[in-house]
Amino acid sequence: MLRGFCEVGRNSTREQCEKLLPLSFIIERMSELHHNGCNLVFEKVSSSQFDENMQFVDSRMTEIMGHLLMISYRDDIKDLPSAVKKMSEENPLGFRNTNMN
Repeated sequence: MLRGFCEVGRNSTREQCEKLLPLSFIIERMSELHHNGCNLVFEKVSSSQFDENMQFVDSRMTEIMGHLLMISYRDDIKDLPSAVKKMSEENPLGFRNTNMN
């Protein structure tokens, strides 16, 4: 889950923005926030583990994709979950924790 805060826009106050956050449907919520001049500003993710995983994956994405592509061709695996499982088993990048999700 992402946490953020309302940034006051040209035609809005912080209270107006925060009043709209509880709306139940994300599309309705985003539309109303935008319509009222509110901007959502990313603050942080609520899970530090997820944040660390995303930073790690981002820094090694080209290597990860290269190994997944090689596994796909080498082992004739055409679906991503199976290729990721195979890569996790082989651990070609030497990850300490291969159970990252």
